[in-house]
Amino acid sequence: MKLIKCNTSICASLLSLFLSCGASDSSLKSIAKPYLGDYECTQAMLGQEDLLSAYDFITLSLKDDNTYVFKYGKAGEKPQEETGEYSYDLEKGEICLSAGKNNTIKRKFPIKNGTIYISFRMGTRHLIVKFKQK
Repeated sequence: MKLIKCNTSICASLLSLFLSCGASDSSLKSIAKPYLGDYECTQAMLGQEDLLSAYDFITLSLKDDNTYVFKYGKAGEKPQEETGEYSYDLEKGEICLSAGKNNTIKRKFPIKNGTIYISFRMGTRHLIVKFKQK
């Protein structure tokens, strides 16, 4: 039971923790339409722990109105959902996700060939998450 609560807390805080970056001057209008849409989590590792195996799904949807929806769920539980805003820097190939109250938490991540790569230290372990476009 403690492991389930820990994994849920990690997933819920995942969005908050990987989102601290500076603002981007680019608008989503500069993003090519192929980048918009739904992304499925294909890898979620915290150190050697596979977080993805604890969830039935983890998805990220990039909307054309500069917003995203982050959803995750386990069997028998109500799916969870977080929302925020994003921008895309075409020159750098980076997406900046914003979350928190008034979108004060921001973080930039690379997008290459339809995959968003998230990587940063969480305490003493390294978090690696990949979202592949469906």
